Amino acid sequence: MILFWLVVMAWVFGIGFGAMMSFGEGHYILGIFLAVLAYAPIAIIKLRSRATLRKTEARLHDLKRSLGDGEALASHVEKDTGIFVDNARKKLGVVAGGESQLYDYGEVRSWATRAMPDDWKFVVGVRDSQNPMWHIRMRDFRQRDRWMEILEQEINESRASA
Repeated sequence: MILFWLVVMAWVFGIGFGAMMSFGEGHYILGIFLAVLAYAPIAIIKLRSRATLRKTEARLHDLKRSLGDGEALASHVEKDTGIFVDNARKKLGVVAGGESQLYDYGEVRSWATRAMPDDWKFVVGVRDSQNPMWHIRMRDFRQRDRWMEILEQEINESRASA
């Protein structure tokens, strides 16, 4: 991932420098063309990232809507992953990659934060032979701490009161 961004930045600075030189020499059309060419990869990456985020939000919303009326206690969406907790119905919803699923609190076995090579993840283990571990992207440590506490309160305390 780092190599990818180094290549993109080299592209932007290299062609961007050419664009500035073209403007300086009075070649305005060439300068405009090179400037657009330099920043096109970043614009494409940004647009794809927004589209992925919108799709993930829509899938999480569909999971929430499948439960009927009611508000989720908390939800989080980052890139192509998402999670929410519905404390009224004792359900946890997760979205990762192309999959989404609802689980009862009793089906949730564990949760933890993990450092991955390119990102931090909030990992939820569930009783599911198809998808036993869900990896939810969470770069912000405050969000990871918040979700650790939310699941501790909601799931562990609901088990203790049952």
